[in-house]
Amino acid sequence: MTSLKEVGEFGLIERLQRICESSHPKPEEIALGIGDDAAIWRPREGHEIVMTCDTQVAERHFLSAFLQEERWATLLGERCATVNISDIAAMGAQPKVALVSLGLPSTVPVEIIEALYRGMAATFGRVDTHISGGNVTQTAGPLFVDITLLGDIKRGHSIQRSGAQVGDIIGVIGDIGASAAGLSMLLAREEAAWNALALAELDPLEQAYIRPTAYLQAGQDLVGTAHAMIDISDGLLSDLGHILRASGMGARLYEDRLPSGHALRRWATHQGISLIDALFAPSDDYCLLFCISPQDKPAVQARMQQQDLTIHWIGEIRDPSEGFLLERTDTSIQALQAKGWQHF
Repeated sequence: MTSLKEVGEFGLIERLQRICESSHPKPEEIALGIGDDAAIWRPREGHEIVMTCDTQVAERHFLSAFLQEERWATLLGERCATVNISDIAAMGAQPKVALVSLGLPSTVPVEIIEALYRGMAATFGRVDTHISGGNVTQTAGPLFVDITLLGDIKRGHSIQRSGAQVGDIIGVIGDIGASAAGLSMLLAREEAAWNALALAELDPLEQAYIRPTAYLQAGQDLVGTAHAMIDISDGLLSDLGHILRASGMGARLYEDRLPSGHALRRWATHQGISLIDALFAPSDDYCLLFCISPQDKPAVQARMQQQDLTIHWIGEIRDPSEGFLLERTDTSIQALQAKGWQHF
């Protein structure tokens, strides 16, 4: 393994630049990429720029075991890119330009950093997005990855949180609660045992945490149809709560319409908790949560089936005076709170 001291800051940047350029050629609209004081992007005429940023900190957002081997660091890079793409997907937009900043302890081998970058560059490349700049700095720890992602969308077409309407039905694409369950399983593993693990040997819930999905095409297919949309990064109740607050609405969820995958049910039973508790727990699943008019349901279902995606129609938007409720299978009504992951 090569130390950061051996290659130096600019040697590292040159290595990372080669990874970016080999993973995805610079698109025409990127007039200037890595190598100057700033990158230059020319967005398309008649479009708006969509911007997001996200910081991933070791032992806060990912396990340090991801930094033990190059193959795990590559998966971490994929994950860091995916969670940013998911934010752009939730607006119905198309990502185009990424800026990546790294805070690196001097003890991290260069090969681990290169593997991390390969994962990011490849993941961004698959959605026609180019890493066009960023920064590297030394930190006493922990390691962090900070990504700013810019995309575009036709002017006035973005899907925001504030448009939900009374009578809308609430759809979810993805496996709610799977990531939190998978993380708990990974935490139970001995860190020293990670080197012997193969990705295919991991439980589906563990894989849901390690390799989340950004539903980019699904988000774009909902432009012009969805009244409100968000990706689930903190938990179902928390993120649906964001839509309700921004839209000034209430909602009713139905227990018998919530997803009940076998893997999550099995994990919940093993943990001695109810499936509802597992579904409503804080979890960074990056599912797509959206609200549409009931008459648009057949068309939306058909579009998602073309992508082999399943939609769970979990509830409906109600007048704000009705609050935020869950109707249980026994028809009893339970008040819900928009709670989820809290950083502080």
